[in-house]
Amino acid sequence: MLLILSLSVTSWAQTAKYKLDGRVGYLSNLDKEYESTAVMVIDFQYSFTSNIGLRFGAGFTNLQGPERLLLDIPNLMEYLSSYISYRVGPVKIDQQYFYLNVVLSAGKKRLTPYICGGVGLYQFIFRQTIFGLLPIIEEEEALPLYWRDNNLGMMVGGGVDYYMTEFLSLKFEGLYQKILNDFIKQQFTFTAGFGFNF
Repeated sequence: MLLILSLSVTSWAQTAKYKLDGRVGYLSNLDKEYESTAVMVIDFQYSFTSNIGLRFGAGFTNLQGPERLLLDIPNLMEYLSSYISYRVGPVKIDQQYFYLNVVLSAGKKRLTPYICGGVGLYQFIFRQTIFGLLPIIEEEEALPLYWRDNNLGMMVGGGVDYYMTEFLSLKFEGLYQKILNDFIKQQFTFTAGFGFNF
């Protein structure tokens, strides 16, 4: 009987206005050239009312991309012509993003669904190595490339909070992200974790 009552979607007398969430999960790149990978997210939310909140957050992940040149560097092809031949290593990417979301929830219930949407700032650090075969000695020389790209983006999604106690909740969330970037344009994340409410 107690178990049934604890799982019921009844009003939850929760008065906390602040929420700190930590989540881990899966990031899927809808641009198929880039692998899908794990992601870590942390965010802080302030609730104006039982239904409306504002949250700030950040996400962190590492990606791997295609084995082709992504960057158009002036004079690079002229430089590469000095090799007998060359091969291009895969692109390795460190990604972090910072976001501001409006959160609309169903109110203070033990099981609380919500939707969210907002804007984000995305930072990508690209690393790629070209291996050129030197003439005469016919040995490979590594030419590392490094560049950074900052972009704006938009996101929309939703999830559910399950309040295990007044102060501790379990969260599941799915989020679609549209990034204004020439390399990585669309991502979807599914994350799960815990929230501390105070």
